[in-house]
Amino acid sequence: MMELRGNISSILDLQQMSVDTFVNNPRMMVEMFRSVAVNELTFIQRIAAFMGFLLGLVQVLVYLLLENVAGMDYIMLPVSGLIIGYFTNWIAIKMIFRPVWPHQYCNGRTPVIRC
Repeated sequence: MMELRGNISSILDLQQMSVDTFVNNPRMMVEMFRSVAVNELTFIQRIAAFMGFLLGLVQVLVYLLLENVAGMDYIMLPVSGLIIGYFTNWIAIKMIFRPVWPHQYCNGRTPVIRC
């Protein structure tokens, strides 16, 4: 038993076993992800309306500045949607998967990331 304990990594590939378990049971993977990232997901849900409002104001300002440019009406919404969607998804992914120095502020409701 002592020999088995000392060479367990040569006998079992724990990483592959974990991957196989999650592939065969996706519900377990989802539940694990939800339990691990619950604070970040809650923060993203709460801040989404505020960020949408602020980015919408920026979009209105850009639209007013470029109001007289020909064809801007047809370009403004798709381009701003692309930029805003990319930006918010980037922030969400960074918050959940790469908090380099995770800190909790506001009683654990605000995880802060540093890129």
